[in-house]
Amino acid sequence: MKRVALGLIIAVGLLPGSLAAQAVTGTILGTVTDSTGALIPGATITLTHAGTGLTRTVVSDAAGEYTAPSLPTGKYTVTAELSGFKTVAQPDVDLGVDQRVRINVRLEIGTVSETITITGQSPLVQIASSELGTTVSEEQIKTLPLNGRNFVNLTRTVPGVVRGIPGANIDGAGSLAWRASASFSANGQRPRDNNYMLDGIDNNETWLQTVVLFPSVDALDEFKLQTSTYSAEFGRSLGGVVNLQIKSGSNARHGSLFEFLRNDAFDANNYFNN
Repeated sequence: MKRVALGLIIAVGLLPGSLAAQAVTGTILGTVTDSTGALIPGATITLTHAGTGLTRTVVSDAAGEYTAPSLPTGKYTVTAELSGFKTVAQPDVDLGVDQRVRINVRLEIGTVSETITITGQSPLVQIASSELGTTVSEEQIKTLPLNGRNFVNLTRTVPGVVRGIPGANIDGAGSLAWRASASFSANGQRPRDNNYMLDGIDNNETWLQTVVLFPSVDALDEFKLQTSTYSAEFGRSLGGVVNLQIKSGSNARHGSLFEFLRNDAFDANNYFNN
């Protein structure tokens, strides 16, 4: 009996612990300097989410560096302040899913009550990460032509991505004709080598490695398709990594209404009808 109890204790100890969902947030980081380029430690950096009002406060270290990891995606205002210097604020910093956005801050001598607002856009090139990929924004999802309201069709707007094998099961044909297509090829890899994630959780069907859940495009905040040099938290596949981000709430009431109508009355006139 003691051996059985000991065996159970060992077995329980070997069970993996729970893991938090991965790659559903982003990171804002940067360096704080003065007008001469000297590094400034001890500056207070406040990051405010435009949609929810969420704030995160960090302090620059001895090397003038600051890092704010695990931030919800969305637009932020980055504010830096330190006694003896003017307050600097940079609004409209767009943080996407699994992105590392570098916002460097330059403080000028003055009083804290004086505020410098930076109106320039945050950099489009992600110099803080070596990953190769593209984020498809909510605006693109809403405005680009989308046959069948299937988000997978938007993956073909990413460099290096083409449609997969036409007529295959994963393309919504054959035994899976009742499903939407999940077929695309990234950098020449097979469609079944792609990896789908929904809010950081595995979203892969185990038979043909297609998508389990196709969320409504109205529910998508954005999605990121990585095609090469993935970071350490991604694996399992040789193709593209699709990370879908579902919309979250905000301080304002909002909703959407749509109608999707498709029939012969709106089709172009067929040549053989003439």
